[in-house]
Amino acid sequence: MSACLCQGADLTPATRRPCPVGRRAPSGSPILGVVRRGRRRRRRVEARHTGLERGEAFRLKREGDPERVRALLDLSSWATALPGATLAPLGFVAGIAAGFMGNWWGQAWIWISLALFVAVGIAMTPMVASRLNAIRAAAGAPSVANPFSRKPLPPAPEPDPVQLRSLLNAWNPLTAAVMGLGAFVIILWLMFFKPF
Repeated sequence: MSACLCQGADLTPATRRPCPVGRRAPSGSPILGVVRRGRRRRRRVEARHTGLERGEAFRLKREGDPERVRALLDLSSWATALPGATLAPLGFVAGIAAGFMGNWWGQAWIWISLALFVAVGIAMTPMVASRLNAIRAAAGAPSVANPFSRKPLPPAPEPDPVQLRSLLNAWNPLTAAVMGLGAFVIILWLMFFKPF
């Protein structure tokens, strides 16, 4: 009887057979190890970035001074630039690669994780980014630079404290925080326990 790669036996190519769906490839596989380390690093950075961004969002609600609001929004832009531009796509690609390496595409948990990742990413844009751009304009901060545009940024508008206070009162970061952190925890649970 031939053994599969999951059992970790030293197999010759003649007796080797693929692992059944749901079983893991040997943990000593160098490529799978690189993918797993990349995914772990992305999760750690994403957790730190998510906590920093959520903390700034809640702090923003209490501020009224346009100068301090601009400082918080600049910090938020800086904190989200690297994870948003590099780590999220890298994690997405690493997750897809790990799905092929682990032969998990026949299981529901990986599809649910991918769908949740994409859905939350799409929902966060109108929920958070568009509202923060309006707050940024009312605080007199320059718009966020588009790295793909060659046009110069327009000059920063004059701060409007009345509009700023109105936008800050309407701003509710709790919904976005619950949705983002909840999805993060659900995706981690699905990846670690692979329930179905």
